[in-house]
Parts: sequence; structure tokens; C-alpha cells
Amino acid sequence: MHNPAYRDGQATSLAAALHAVHDGSEAAVILLADQPGVTADDVRALMDGFRATRSQIVRLVFADGPGPALLSREIYAEAGHLHGDAGARVLMASHPEWVHEVHIDRPAPVDIDTPDELP
Repeated sequence: MHNPAYRDGQATSLAAALHAVHDGSEAAVILLADQPGVTADDVRALMDGFRATRSQIVRLVFADGPGPALLSREIYAEAGHLHGDAGARVLMASHPEWVHEVHIDRPAPVDIDTPDELP
């Protein structure tokens, strides 16, 4: 998937990604490209949290801060109306009752912004 409007902010990438999700999917895991250290177990924890709670948003919370999130299909339209550099964190702040947190007992994966920062 390519987002030709990426310069208009993170919200455009989120909207493009959600638009590309298969119609039969119940939810989408939102991963940031600058966190390659997110593991398959982390993604599995998001999916398990969703299956257990059916929350609109499931968010990983690492020992030192938040991580990736899963968005339920029922909020795709609202997520698609975000603007600028606002990602899913705006939805979480606006609707804390939608959020189920899954705690991960380790530090968040390091953000990698340049090839020189890769391990």
C-alpha cells in the first residue's frame, strides 16, 4: 500500500491503511515503521486482548510507555477522519472508555529513525 498524501501527516497513512484492510477483518493492528523491535508475541498480545474484551482499541503499554495498538473495525470511520500528525492516540485521548491496555513487562522497542540506528 502506498500513501501519496504522507506529507499531510500520520493520519493520512492511518486512513489509507484502514481503507486497504480486507472487508472480512474485525480489526487492524497499527504498527509504526520506526519500531522494528515489536515482536510477534507483542502483536499476539494485542489480538488476544481484543478477542478477550472486544474493545474498540487495544493498546500495548510497555514498562516505560505506550506501544502499538489494535483498532476495531467499528471505529475505522472515526479514525479515517483524523487530520495532520494525529494518529490513534487522539482517539484514545478522546475516548478512554474504548481503550483496553495490555501491559508488557519490558521497555518499549527503540525508535529507529535512520539506518545508522539499526542494531
